[in-house]
Amino acid sequence: MQQGDLVDVIPKNQKYTWSNRRLGSSNIMERLDQFLVNISLLSTFSVVSATILPYATSDHFPITLAFKSHRPLGPLPFKYNHIWNGYQGVKELVQQTWRQHVEGSPCFIWESKLKNVKKVLKNWAKT
Repeated sequence: MQQGDLVDVIPKNQKYTWSNRRLGSSNIMERLDQFLVNISLLSTFSVVSATILPYATSDHFPITLAFKSHRPLGPLPFKYNHIWNGYQGVKELVQQTWRQHVEGSPCFIWESKLKNVKKVLKNWAKT
């Protein structure tokens, strides 16, 4: 593995890929199946993951390997739509929400007020 610059991709959902399918104390489960991936491939894709699927008839669990070229960045940021300026009452809605009292450090107050405005504008935009 070291000579070939190979890395074992550990499955994210369970440990075992094989079972003798017996019950109780005679049950044996092992990780026999694995993916070995070249390190250079890991630098090409930002996310490489293995998932073990439920088995049906075989004593081996199916295992899948997925490559993604980007990582999810989380929820999309809120952006103010300048078209909203043309609607009556939007400016007053923002001002009224911004004036609500928030206590804390200046950074916390700023962030809280922005979150409050975002929430109110999202609800307004839906209606």
